[in-house]
Amino acid sequence: MNIQKKVDEVIDQAAGAGTSDKLMGKADQLVGNAKEAIGDAIDNPKMEAEGIAQHAKGKGQELKGEAMGTGQLIVEVVKEGAHIVGDKVHAVGEKVHDVTDKVKHMIHRDHGSTPSN
Repeated sequence: MNIQKKVDEVIDQAAGAGTSDKLMGKADQLVGNAKEAIGDAIDNPKMEAEGIAQHAKGKGQELKGEAMGTGQLIVEVVKEGAHIVGDKVHAVGEKVHDVTDKVKHMIHRDHGSTPSN
């Protein structure tokens, strides 16, 4: 793994998924804006075009980072929701079991026999 990927991984672990892409995207946008402005100021269309392209690339990378962060948030919400639903299903299952036992006891009591599970 190269150093940049390792740095990105550490940043994303510390600040959330996609953070490194958002930061690098913002940096490219800033550099692109500067190139575009300098190219315009010194009448250098090639530099101006490079700046526009770099800004667009940076915006794309920033959006990728935002999507990754949103995706991570969705995963966390779905996991939490699954835990809540699982807990509720378990609680309902216990109540159904309790009610079933009570009904069995009532039936067997009324018929004079002992219940079997």
